[in-house]
Amino acid sequence: MNDAAAFVVAAGLHKIYRSAAGDCEALRGVDLEIGRGDFAALVGPSGCGKSTLLHIVGGLAAPTAGTVSVAGKRLDGLGDAALSRHRGRTTGFVFQRFNLLPTLSVRGNLALAQRIRGLDEAGIDALLERVGLASKMRRRPCELSMGEQQRAAIARALAHRPALLLADEPTGNLDSGNSARILDLLGEMHRDLGQTILLVTHDPGVAAAAGRIVRMRDGRIEA
Repeated sequence: MNDAAAFVVAAGLHKIYRSAAGDCEALRGVDLEIGRGDFAALVGPSGCGKSTLLHIVGGLAAPTAGTVSVAGKRLDGLGDAALSRHRGRTTGFVFQRFNLLPTLSVRGNLALAQRIRGLDEAGIDALLERVGLASKMRRRPCELSMGEQQRAAIARALAHRPALLLADEPTGNLDSGNSARILDLLGEMHRDLGQTILLVTHDPGVAAAAGRIVRMRDGRIEA
């Protein structure tokens, strides 16, 4: 893939976590390119560096060495304020733990996320309709099923129409039926909105929903 076609470019990424007990090298020279509009899955055993790589691509963590660019913008070396602006404009996040605010309604969670980004609430109701939560938008997260909470989290991640969606084990807490619905929803959003999606999973069935599978082991991309 040439640079013009690549939306995410990671080159020579290393990540070392230092502690009194010793150093832990989570990434060991990772090179990765994801094309604009691709749906890719990062797979591999627990502890192989998948989530660390995802967090660096998302600007939630900094590499110890190496470079990472998203949409032509270098993230390594940016300050906290610049990274926050980049995330708010470009990237949506979906996590295994839904991270919904328990005191707000579903709609309130989306509206707050938009206000933090400096955006209006236009389109929130239509998005909740699209993810099948229009009838439950006034409910709080504790009044939703696990699958509904994850759909709400996906809606929140998509509310500002990010070019890049990062999902870390989005079906990890769900049963098979809800997992299938979440994957269908991600696939629909990918097709209709043309988003670039990078998803972390240890489940081969989930990975099969992606158009490309990237395998990791021991902090490296496998050939």
